[in-house]
Amino acid sequence: MKNSDVQISLNTAFEQQVNLWNIIGQNNTIHLLQILVDFYHAEKEEGKHTNFPSILLFGNDYSGKRTVSIATHNSFGNQEFKETSGRVLGMGEDFKDFFIDNSTEHTTHYVSELDKMNSYNQNLIRHVIKDKVVPVFYPFKNKKETIPLHDRLIILSAKKPERILESINKCVDIYCFLNNEITKSHLYQILQQRCKIMTWDVDKEILKTIADVAIHSSQAVELLLLAYKIMRCKGESKITISHFNQALHLLNSNISE
Repeated sequence: MKNSDVQISLNTAFEQQVNLWNIIGQNNTIHLLQILVDFYHAEKEEGKHTNFPSILLFGNDYSGKRTVSIATHNSFGNQEFKETSGRVLGMGEDFKDFFIDNSTEHTTHYVSELDKMNSYNQNLIRHVIKDKVVPVFYPFKNKKETIPLHDRLIILSAKKPERILESINKCVDIYCFLNNEITKSHLYQILQQRCKIMTWDVDKEILKTIADVAIHSSQAVELLLLAYKIMRCKGESKITISHFNQALHLLNSNISE
């Protein structure tokens, strides 16, 4: 495996397996979402028609908004995870392209950085959630239409609640606040989980050391990844303290630059 492929493979393997029942941390949010998923599947098993919910996640950087979204997607049993940013949707990316084209009832639509989206485009998101239609505009033809949007799982995330239209808050089915404070114990468990998924051989004490020095989960995983790359470059098979020290030095050098 090439070093450039390691991050992709790590993310892919984790994203394919993570669900709301094995995610680490964020207990209150996860419990709420588990109830939502259980209710949906129970209704389906009884032959009742039930729609996917719309979900709005609030949290600071590195609080795990995207990970929770992917875990929710997997727990509902959807097949495709489409994602975009509020910086892009409605500006460089068309609503129809994202919500309609190449999408099915088994597609999850995830929009991050909703608070970076202007009020006009946020109002279009409201139509998507509440009215189940996608507004489409043809500026050169001076024409607009709405395309019906069949049942979809839509997950939104943002950092600053005060920048979200009140009309969106009122029409989403559930919104959750993610806690940015993850304990060292949680970081250690997260690293253990990644190593198990990727079948990486690493001493537990090294994982504890990474958890102790890392500021947040993303940095912890990045340190582990760097140590793995260094190990592979040396043609070795087990991550050692030497690999970790070199990884920490590289990470600190990048931060200082």
